[in-house]
Amino acid sequence: MTAALCADAPKILDNLRASRRMFPDTTALTASKELAVMFITVTDNRSLLQYLLDVLKALVPVIRERADDTLFQPLNQESLYRIYTQINRLNSLMESGSLDLSTDTLCRLIRSILSSTTVPFHGEPAVGMQIMGLIETRNLDFKNVLLLSAQEGALPKSGQSASFIPYNIRVAFGLTTMQDKSAVSSYNFHHLLQRAENVTMVYNGNADASGIGKGQISRYLLQLIVSDADISRITLKTDRQETDVEPFSVAKTPAVLEELCRRYDYTNPKTYLSPSALNRYMNCPLQFYLAQIAGLKKPDDTDTEIDFAMFGTLFHKSAELAYNYLSSVSQTITAAAIDSLLKDGKRLEGFVQQAFNDDYFARKAVDKADYSGTQSINFDVILKYLRQILRMDMELYAPFNYVGSEDEGYQHVIEVPDPLHKGSMIQIRLKGIIDRLDCKDGILRIVDYKTGSDKGTPDTIDQLFPPTDSKKRKSQAFQIFYYAYIVSMQPQFSKYRLAPTLLYTRSSSKPTADDIYYHIGKDVLTDFNAQCGREFEEKLMGLLSDIFNPDLPFAATDDKETCRNCDFSQLCGRS
Repeated sequence: MTAALCADAPKILDNLRASRRMFPDTTALTASKELAVMFITVTDNRSLLQYLLDVLKALVPVIRERADDTLFQPLNQESLYRIYTQINRLNSLMESGSLDLSTDTLCRLIRSILSSTTVPFHGEPAVGMQIMGLIETRNLDFKNVLLLSAQEGALPKSGQSASFIPYNIRVAFGLTTMQDKSAVSSYNFHHLLQRAENVTMVYNGNADASGIGKGQISRYLLQLIVSDADISRITLKTDRQETDVEPFSVAKTPAVLEELCRRYDYTNPKTYLSPSALNRYMNCPLQFYLAQIAGLKKPDDTDTEIDFAMFGTLFHKSAELAYNYLSSVSQTITAAAIDSLLKDGKRLEGFVQQAFNDDYFARKAVDKADYSGTQSINFDVILKYLRQILRMDMELYAPFNYVGSEDEGYQHVIEVPDPLHKGSMIQIRLKGIIDRLDCKDGILRIVDYKTGSDKGTPDTIDQLFPPTDSKKRKSQAFQIFYYAYIVSMQPQFSKYRLAPTLLYTRSSSKPTADDIYYHIGKDVLTDFNAQCGREFEEKLMGLLSDIFNPDLPFAATDDKETCRNCDFSQLCGRS
């Protein structure tokens, strides 16, 4: 409706979604004169009623000109007229001084009046199907009757009379009671059936859908059932039947292989195989195909909430800003420098707020006072995690040399068999974004922050690759080992021992010396090349060979737990 009122409404809505503003100012909403009538400030009851009348007037031409809604257009017009009439009557009473209410009471009164307002159907009485209430059928005979909602609570209608007169007083003075109304309803019901030849009555026996006690058949129908009338009862059910969906796969046809090679050929500087893509393949080859080759994406459900992925992005950005600041003071980050930053609360909050502005609010400056409750909570949690990481470095690791963070410059090109030309090779680029590189005592740490819970360390390299059970496979460890492998191929780091490390923010509140370096089995991992580099490379090459093997289709996984969290589960019937 808003799009029909203003052609610029979709564009304005897209801008608001992109900026994730929970409470946008009226400047963006009133940029169009058509929308200006809807987004104004009211100060009292008179201005509130006048505002409602103006909005209803603005909707009149929209409803009248909607050619795509010919079925409900008359009903919409009649509804708009009825609402306008009721609001205008309240406005007249307010202007005359006969109605003096608080704004809250007036709003409740408007809701009550509009909820009880009925919209009549207009039609030709002698032609076609007639839609009417039970009381409207008095003195009329029909050949065919379809009666809906023939259940207790609707036939007869339940509820108390809208009166302040107690029931006993109504009986004593001969006033109408619910029993009288039920009797009138019974008379109209049986009169309707008196000369009808075909009668169909429908009731919903689902108590859960209609409320407690609402799924019972009407007492009038029960009377007919025990009579001698010729009645046929038909029950409609929509029982769910669990069916096993056969997993399907995508064969590596020449067209699929050509697209696979095109996407990962190293001659294209924008394409590379990331650890997340490889983890996706190991979780489900079909998911890898749909996301990486077919290019399908999760529907954009941008809202004001912060999911796990966005929370991690905001924390990574905040940590990058903090350590870039420390390294700008000195390449060697000391405990005293970190302690000084921890005491500068305003600066730390500034890092987190800049992360929100850059990555969450689409590079728009939003004051923290305008954050929603959820945004404020996430802001404080990220700030807490940032303090914990800094305090852990101060107490257990500093001094150290800071090399960089969020660096995309490290890559490695390898050769795999060309699936389209037997006997030939194709070059593939391996690359990823490393959260942080730092160095101490000849050991270069490749650090990856994790805002989730600790998934444990692998006992062997085999636990990073299939056919290990997906629940036991260490996907997070694979990511940091992948980064370490790429860094090991960079000539400038050949003199260092490499230590891939995962830092978990949730466990950094009470850090120990074991948190500084990662482990593989019971061994501290401070020399990737000597301890497991060769074995990791062999397993990685085998994985890449499987991806580019034309005889292995992109098959769906058998693990239903993986399907439960998959964005494409509906495509293969696993949802």
